[in-house]
Amino acid sequence: MINAKVLKEGKEFVLVLRKENDVTAFSLTLPELLQLRGYLDDFLREEEEGAAKTAKEELLKSLLVSPPKIPLASLLNVQLSDIWTDPIPFCPTFEDVKKAAEENAAITLYEQVELTELPDSDGLAWYLRLEGERIYPWISPNDSYNPLTLEPGKGFEAKLYSNAGKPLDPDKFAYLVDYPTGIVVFHPSFNPKKLDLAPPRITVAVYTGGFGLELVRDVLYVVGRKSFKGDGETREFKIDSIDNVKFYVGSFYPSRICLTRRMRLGTPDGKVLYSSAVPGIRKKVEIEKVSRGGVIRLTHAPKKVFTVWFWYELSGRDIIAEYERDSVVRELEAEYGTTK
Repeated sequence: MINAKVLKEGKEFVLVLRKENDVTAFSLTLPELLQLRGYLDDFLREEEEGAAKTAKEELLKSLLVSPPKIPLASLLNVQLSDIWTDPIPFCPTFEDVKKAAEENAAITLYEQVELTELPDSDGLAWYLRLEGERIYPWISPNDSYNPLTLEPGKGFEAKLYSNAGKPLDPDKFAYLVDYPTGIVVFHPSFNPKKLDLAPPRITVAVYTGGFGLELVRDVLYVVGRKSFKGDGETREFKIDSIDNVKFYVGSFYPSRICLTRRMRLGTPDGKVLYSSAVPGIRKKVEIEKVSRGGVIRLTHAPKKVFTVWFWYELSGRDIIAEYERDSVVRELEAEYGTTK
């Protein structure tokens, strides 16, 4: 028999489960439940009488019969106020995270701060609470990635410690870090209260930047960015997507590339692009021609990764979920005015 309790705080909710003497807690959205429905149907058909199953599977079974009384619209619709508007830099090491936190107001680093026990979790679920305020969302490695290789920023991995400051090795202590809700859940066999490790401490980066979608019905243009990998022979490339803009409503169309406004070509960090690294024979690579369909022709064939920045015209119904402004984007915007 599974007893489930929903703890709701604002738009967030946490499910605390109790099965006999075992207690666990985790966050779960109704969309997740619906996505797992097919799997659960198969699970229910194949279940043997009296077979022991995990707490989450048991919970999902009970929710299929009796969903929690939470407003459906608040779970199925993306909340505009939850969207991060500040980009998170790629940080492969913890030292990179420390440096980023010093320079970027969107990143706040907390080192070895005590966690607070989640009510009714029997010491298995913990969250960060300072001066009466819950501190979240936490930045995960997947929020920071290398734009070329998509490697996650492992420097943002949360680090757990005992109350005495001894590191809790994730290979030896079974726990789950739920970064969006800012909750750490321990396996019952590794309950920090029973192991005299409570309250545990954590080192974690918290997102403290802006929130909210940029509704662009009154916006005409944005500066798009597209990166390519040159092979030293090819001079023509097609802009068929946009790297620094994600659409909440709408999608990218090459025909909306604005040919009447200046484009920019260079290395990914905005420097001059050359056809060769050898001084004396290298030529500056520039844009020779751009077609209405988004095909650009270069004066010389580059041998390295390069980036094209271009003005893109938005439709009246487009809504941007994310718009990353690097230094080149801001510079181009300054030439033609802001996009708002």
